[in-house]
Amino acid sequence: MNLMGIDAGTTGLKAMLFDSADGKELGSGYVEYAFATPGLDRAEIDPEIWFQALKKAVSSALKSAGNSQCAALAISSQGESFVLLDENFKLLRPAIVWLDRRSASECAVIEKKFGRKKIYHTTGDPAVDPVWLGTKLLHLRQHEPEIFKKIAHIMLVEDYLLFRLTGRICGNGALWCSTLLYDIVNRRYWQEMLDFLEINQEQLPEQIPSGVPVGVLLPTVSAELGFSEPPLAVSGGMDQACGALGCGCISDGMAVDNTGTSFNLSAATEKPVFDREYRLPCQLHVADNTFLSVGWSPSGGGLLRWFRDAVVPEWKEKQEKENKDFYIAFDAAAASSTAGANGVVILPHLAGALCPEQDPDAKAVIFGVTLQTTRGDIARAMLESAAFLTRANLDLLRECGVRLSGLILTGGAAKSPLWNTVKASITGLSALTCEQSESGCLGAAILAGKGCGVFSSLAEGTAGMVRQGKRFEPDLKDREILEKQYALYKKIYLSLRMLFKETAS
Repeated sequence: MNLMGIDAGTTGLKAMLFDSADGKELGSGYVEYAFATPGLDRAEIDPEIWFQALKKAVSSALKSAGNSQCAALAISSQGESFVLLDENFKLLRPAIVWLDRRSASECAVIEKKFGRKKIYHTTGDPAVDPVWLGTKLLHLRQHEPEIFKKIAHIMLVEDYLLFRLTGRICGNGALWCSTLLYDIVNRRYWQEMLDFLEINQEQLPEQIPSGVPVGVLLPTVSAELGFSEPPLAVSGGMDQACGALGCGCISDGMAVDNTGTSFNLSAATEKPVFDREYRLPCQLHVADNTFLSVGWSPSGGGLLRWFRDAVVPEWKEKQEKENKDFYIAFDAAAASSTAGANGVVILPHLAGALCPEQDPDAKAVIFGVTLQTTRGDIARAMLESAAFLTRANLDLLRECGVRLSGLILTGGAAKSPLWNTVKASITGLSALTCEQSESGCLGAAILAGKGCGVFSSLAEGTAGMVRQGKRFEPDLKDREILEKQYALYKKIYLSLRMLFKETAS
């Protein structure tokens, strides 16, 4: 039986069709898109772009598979980005993407009202950051009051796409847990916060668990997508939770490094984990009665994309003309350098730093450039900077009492053997990839299988569909060099922390 997983990311949407018997990939489709930046701290997109990307990606996946049969599908989604509709389901304004930071001043208002401890132990969010939906709703109430008054429906990305596919409006805690509007301990909306924001539950999606049926696709939509028969849509979750599931991480012991546009490091736990110093978010897993300790950063692989588009567009164009993958060329350039990137150290904070720094004012920095610095050194330093994020967040998980025995690498970055080796070396852990690097799509497909009854449990689904990939061991010589670079990385940030605040706009 075929299952489809859809991953609606920040800069692109991927759809993949799998055989439920063994997790074999049958076909895939991908559509890249860009969000608008109409101001220094703004990030917006027409949500129709997401739905059109879904249609194209799903159609491409079915066409590449040469198979239009699918029992069920589910969606792994970026978190926090949201859509506002009026009572007639008309779009009120462009969707606001999670990277948008317009609500910085509202963060202080919310923290003053509720107190940091109460917010953290209710929502799992250790800091009130502009990323969270609640801060942006307060901003809209104050700065776009006419729009705010007309809001009838607030949807996150998965909610919106499921609504377009099935006509039903529903959400799940594994996606809503990072909005400030959701109580992760009691698994319901946080009424006290809703009252403060002047939002009522009728404006929010009905909450259902992950991995349960939402509804059969609307016949016209199903036909347009190319399915032979309308599949069942099943509730999914946030990308890091679906990605962890797609790696088989549904119980204690393993950490999953999912580096795509953003970075996150997830560890499944039976109970919520709270950090006394407010550095570690706690979220809900798509697995029943399970939490995720999640260290994350807005920047990860997005640093490479920024470099590609803003710094070396001619290099990108050259690769495209030769029908070559830019990131393979980037990897080759990085491999021309050595561990430590000949002294170059990069802070990857293009959109602030969350875990463990919790510093929304942080900026990206390239340090140590000399006349001898090569493009390969810069490329290598970018890979190492993301590996330093992995190391910092692993240290934080351990400090909070999370026991870890190994590291699973997934996301787009896991396609790079060099990057994988760098991460193994800086963490000192044996790092394992999965045969299917697109773990978000695979995790969504496993949820789809549970929802339609192919699997009796997620454990059965992961046992059947998750297949081990390659193992990467630490390079002891490189590890010694990277330890010194990591220490310098931390010193550079600490030296600039106050300057970041002084120059914050």
